[in-house]
Amino acid sequence: MAEGGITTETAEAEIQSPESILRDTASRFKKLDQEVQELSDPNKNKERTLKLVEKARLIVDLPDRIREVLEKDKDFPVEELDNLDQYATMAKDLIDKKNNFGLDVLLTAKGSTEDNPNDLESLIDRVYPESTSSR
Repeated sequence: MAEGGITTETAEAEIQSPESILRDTASRFKKLDQEVQELSDPNKNKERTLKLVEKARLIVDLPDRIREVLEKDKDFPVEELDNLDQYATMAKDLIDKKNNFGLDVLLTAKGSTEDNPNDLESLIDRVYPESTSSR
């Protein structure tokens, strides 16, 4: 706990906006995606699974992180938050079922290449089009 009884997480949420949360999560998501791709060797399936679950947990936690800052009068489109909720629910369900193939499919954008935006980066582009670059 930080001074005055405010946790680091609470202090962090107070200064973050939905956009900064999305950008931070998208950056971490992309880094984990690259790490997952590097672990294609069948002997590294356990490590790959751990990275996939970590990547999915970013999605699972994202709607609540955004809601937390929305309670402080930040603006974010309700329909996009609903989409995030659905994405998070699917990710949590696949984690609970230990469905690694499903996680891989869910967390890899269709037709994805390293140069294409991932799902979170596409969300940022839709919600914050005035930003010059989400990556």
